[in-house]
Amino acid sequence: SFDDNENYLVYDLLDRVKAEAKRRDEITARWFDVNMGQIAPELWAKFQESKDPEVLVEGPAGTGKTLATLHKVHLFAEQVKGFRALICRKSRRDMTDSVLKTWESDVLPPLHPAMRGPGRMTRHSYTYPNGSEVVVGGLDDASKTFSAEYDIVVVHEATEATEDDWEKLQRSLRNHKLEYQQAIAECNPGHANHWLNLRAKLGRMRRMKATFADNPFHGPAIKARHL
Repeated sequence: SFDDNENYLVYDLLDRVKAEAKRRDEITARWFDVNMGQIAPELWAKFQESKDPEVLVEGPAGTGKTLATLHKVHLFAEQVKGFRALICRKSRRDMTDSVLKTWESDVLPPLHPAMRGPGRMTRHSYTYPNGSEVVVGGLDDASKTFSAEYDIVVVHEATEATEDDWEKLQRSLRNHKLEYQQAIAECNPGHANHWLNLRAKLGRMRRMKATFADNPFHGPAIKARHL
């Protein structure tokens, strides 16, 4: 009958939707495992448990520090409804082919809903199905960057920023969807008297170091050379 055919089509559609959701979950799980394998386990463990108001993650390019900071942001966005984060550099235009390339290629899984919308060059934010939002910004646009509310802010290539930039960002940590609010500075090592080093030496920031030897991709080869 017509009703029987209609019911069959409905159930068939539901089965297809469930199968697609399962496939997407499996892809996401594999994606996460592969990309997390590029982050030193010790660094990730420290990063996960850290609730310090200010964190300095430093190390040369290729040590996994950018992946670690971005994965922390992504996991909170997935798990905490209404979570808001800012990922930025001194200039917004420098985000497009550096941080955002890593974010879209190595952090967000394929087919992730947050990818819907404009391309990297004009992207303002990534919105998650639960209402969480990861905002893209530049410290050179104070009216947009400093006036919003966030749970976590990450300044990539933080040696480009000034301490005044950093202090102003603290005021935007007032979204309170997490039990703590956190500002993360991620950079290559600066000179001894750089304000980031001085701030860490004074105990105002928790310093975490990422090295090639600790990186799962580079570590075994480096350690072998020293045997």
